[in-house]
Amino acid sequence: MDEPGLDLPAFVQAGVDMINLSSSYFTCQATDLRRIRKQAPSAALYLEMTHTPMTGKALGGSGTQVFQRTTDQQFYTTAHLAYTQGADGVSLFQFCLLS
Repeated sequence: MDEPGLDLPAFVQAGVDMINLSSSYFTCQATDLRRIRKQAPSAALYLEMTHTPMTGKALGGSGTQVFQRTTDQQFYTTAHLAYTQGADGVSLFQFCLLS
């Protein structure tokens, strides 16, 4: 995984008490959540999920990928993986676009 580019321990020491881990536009199961939990053990840590799963390398910006909805099984599995890696919860992104 790539380096996050942030000094998370310094952010937490400065008062940040919640971190939302996002893989951009997609629901993604391969994250640095376990490493981030170790860097910020006292902050609430959430994994963001959205209505579109990561299915391969993106060819460009949002909207250029084959459209696929995240299945119930993918949501359940992603949440389970997040909790086993130290997440306090999950957050949902862009579900207003589904109406």
